[in-house]
Amino acid sequence: MEFTVINDCGDERITNLSIELEGLSSSSEELKPLIEKSIEICDPSMFFTQFETYLGMHTQRNQYLEENNLTAQFHKKTGYCRIVFNDAKSSEPLVRVQWMIVFNKINDEFEESYQAAFTEKGQEMAQEYNFPEEIIAHGFFDNWNVIECIKNMNKLVLISNETPVKKRRN
Repeated sequence: MEFTVINDCGDERITNLSIELEGLSSSSEELKPLIEKSIEICDPSMFFTQFETYLGMHTQRNQYLEENNLTAQFHKKTGYCRIVFNDAKSSEPLVRVQWMIVFNKINDEFEESYQAAFTEKGQEMAQEYNFPEEIIAHGFFDNWNVIECIKNMNKLVLISNETPVKKRRN
């Protein structure tokens, strides 16, 4: 980690902040707002406190993915994590969930968020199984956190694997 602090006429300010950790960089969209705020208010201690929180959330996200055998792709530039849920029979995508850790500059804290994008087949299945319209139309449902969203998308995959049961006529 590298800071450049300039002191001109008693006005200290950070002009550069660089982070390079395995799998993380200062170009990550997840970290940019924190870096910008730290530079703006010239408060390295706030940066380190919030960065520690971010690392904890980042680690928990990775552990959850590993513990639940979820394959995720991390976008190198944004840092966002994308999980693709495929149809169990055809392996074609049903939905893609982007799991983000976002720094809220107003509250000075990190929050988890997600965005779900359904394919046409995934949308049909989600409607058939009464998923909330909000998640289908907008990719987010206020009553679900990211873990609940992922669990429900896993259920969609399990449903796609079931063989339909024919109704018997009497």
